Amino acid sequence: MGLFMLPLKLTSMQLESKTLSASNSNSGKLLVWGLFIVMFFLHQDFWWWENVNLVFGFIPMGLAYHGLFSIACAVLGWLAIRYAWPVHLEKFADEDSEKTEDY
Repeated sequence: MGLFMLPLKLTSMQLESKTLSASNSNSGKLLVWGLFIVMFFLHQDFWWWENVNLVFGFIPMGLAYHGLFSIACAVLGWLAIRYAWPVHLEKFADEDSEKTEDY
């Protein structure tokens, strides 16, 4: 294993130790999928289309909504990585790369 691979290996070991139990539980995956579906429908913001109010005096309501929506999507992405990451696929890829490094 090269020196440049060491941080990746350490990160993968840390992720495995922290998220293995969370990724094997279906409750985390169901939560992420449920929030994804809710966010999908909230993205269709037809209720702000004719609103002419400004947020903070200069941001149109629809733009402010999409700014907050983008932040919520980032949080959802973090939740997906934290609680629904397929650790078993990383293990498979790590095992495969270790076999090829031996040759």
